[in-house]
Amino acid sequence: MQLGDEVIDVRIEDVGKKIRSGYTVVPNSKTSIDEGSVTDVFAKGGAVVKRATGTPESGEGSGEYYEGLISDAEKLIGSGTLQAAETEADRSFFNSLYTAAYDGINELLTLKQIIAADPSLVGYTGVVQQSFNKVAGVINDLDNIAGDKIFPDDKSTALGSAMQYVTKPEIADVKSSVQQLSDAVADIMSLRGKRGTPESVRRRAEDRTAVATFDPQNIVFNRIDKLTDFLIDKTKIFGILSGQFDSKSFPKFKDNIEALRIKIKEINPENYSGKKTSYTLDDLEAIIGG
Repeated sequence: MQLGDEVIDVRIEDVGKKIRSGYTVVPNSKTSIDEGSVTDVFAKGGAVVKRATGTPESGEGSGEYYEGLISDAEKLIGSGTLQAAETEADRSFFNSLYTAAYDGINELLTLKQIIAADPSLVGYTGVVQQSFNKVAGVINDLDNIAGDKIFPDDKSTALGSAMQYVTKPEIADVKSSVQQLSDAVADIMSLRGKRGTPESVRRRAEDRTAVATFDPQNIVFNRIDKLTDFLIDKTKIFGILSGQFDSKSFPKFKDNIEALRIKIKEINPENYSGKKTSYTLDDLEAIIGG
């Protein structure tokens, strides 16, 4: 990756951070991957296959232009003929979207685990918890300073249990994860990468990623599953257009990413409680590889 005259090699999990810091992806830099990590699914591409026609010689194209490239790639995947975007600028742009999709899947995985372990964090109960979280946290802190008498942290009274219900740390974890997921989805929907997403697109992304709503819990989990499909489908497209994969390397990547889709969707309240308390990215890679 490059910032000014500085060119550095980075790990895949640091790509998003570096892009937000002003770095751009350049063809000669390297992205390192830990062996055995689920990030292998995203990393093991092949040689760039040049796009025959259609890419303007000057810099980046418009949203309509990129939509055309994406549409072409979607059709070619079905036929088995895969082509990367022709220019370095376009490949770099799609690589930034590839990174955004990867970041989104990572956040979605985190979010799915949290809400599957505690479904009260979503739907109308999630609205209640998020609405009272900050104020209740201040009150609980003051009570703790005074001796933890009114709202005991051990939930030994009804007031203590109610306070813990609206101050549990997972509430903040969900809000943070949803925000990161929303940012990734907005970057992809706008086809602007990190260049600035229109407010209207950002609001649509927030609607697609909302979990604390007045919808029933099953509707919220269905929404998350649809986001899984969206992000994984886009990851395949962006991986091809960025030159990460060619016709030889893509089939293996496709098999792995489809297995990952299934495993993420299988994380739900019905099968999550009483089993592993969390799945890490390494766990999922082991499942896929096993």
